[in-house]
Amino acid sequence: MRMIVPVLLLSALFGAGCAPVTSPEIAQPIGEAFPSRPVGQVGGFGTIPGVPTPKLKSGVRGSVRLKAEFPNVPSKVTVLKVNDGRPDETLLRNASNALSIPTGVIGERATGRDLVLTWKDEAGLAWTASANGRRVEFMDEAQPVTALTVSAIPATEEIVRTAQEFLQSHGIKTTRFSNAYVDPDWLAWWEAQKTQGRCMDARSIQAVRALSASMTWEDTTFPPLPTSGCVSPEFPSRIAVKFNATQDGQGIFMDNGQPVLGATILVDAARRAGVSGFFTLGADPLRSDYPGLTAEEAQARLVRGGQGGTPNGDVTIEAIRFEWYFIQDGNTPPTRYLYPAVVGEGTIEYANNTTGPYRIVVPLLKQ
Repeated sequence: MRMIVPVLLLSALFGAGCAPVTSPEIAQPIGEAFPSRPVGQVGGFGTIPGVPTPKLKSGVRGSVRLKAEFPNVPSKVTVLKVNDGRPDETLLRNASNALSIPTGVIGERATGRDLVLTWKDEAGLAWTASANGRRVEFMDEAQPVTALTVSAIPATEEIVRTAQEFLQSHGIKTTRFSNAYVDPDWLAWWEAQKTQGRCMDARSIQAVRALSASMTWEDTTFPPLPTSGCVSPEFPSRIAVKFNATQDGQGIFMDNGQPVLGATILVDAARRAGVSGFFTLGADPLRSDYPGLTAEEAQARLVRGGQGGTPNGDVTIEAIRFEWYFIQDGNTPPTRYLYPAVVGEGTIEYANNTTGPYRIVVPLLKQ
């Protein structure tokens, strides 16, 4: 059931004010991490989602070379079950009372699925908060972006600082996020192009304007630039500042090695102001121990490419860290879990001799 409820329910819905649990080591069993607290039993969540089998890639014959020392892995690892924000029966009944919904409509044993709150603040920002996923979005309706492109981009540090100040000024704690970064980094790209003697021509300007109009910020492909036919450059007026989500100070990753985003703030380069974006709210997860892989099993999976499967080039892993692997079950809405994982980082060399960064994720849960 989807309903709009008064904004005063927001703190109750998202658990504002709950102090996060601090854990010393992501793969350390809960009994060792919290010896003075009651310990959840092994397998306390019952059956949990299995780690997907990496998909085979036809014709791919890459390799993984391990240069970093592989860490010790305990026999039991702590799995986190993340409260997805679904309203419980008490909150449902409070909301139904506020909206004068008859008791017979709610029923005796209602199961919450989602609550959505919308409001506008005094500054003209329109807000939407969804319980499912604990996601908050905003849009500046009072001062919308008037130009799709600008002739110059402020320094990266200034853009990042603008995004950080936006979150802080609205009471959003950034301790659950990684350090902010600009992505795509137009300024760094432009400086690199200039050192190669390249510039923007009329065709590349049209490509920049089309990208700016579509607001497609994921997997952005920069336009190819010529060395002649130069005109004054243009850049997107909205610069995306991203924050990766963390838990207990560790990163959260998907099968393909991409980090889970905790927030994206679009900054208007002309006004130096946050104009739209989203962020996720924290939740204190439940914890229970489960059997883990041995170090030998985890290392064997890493050199096979981990959850990403066989790489399409030769990978050299130079650093390994304990992080989290994000997974969810097939329910509607899904229940979300964080599994301890090792994440290897390094570089990949492709068949055409080009190189790039590469990340391999290996969940440590034993199947």
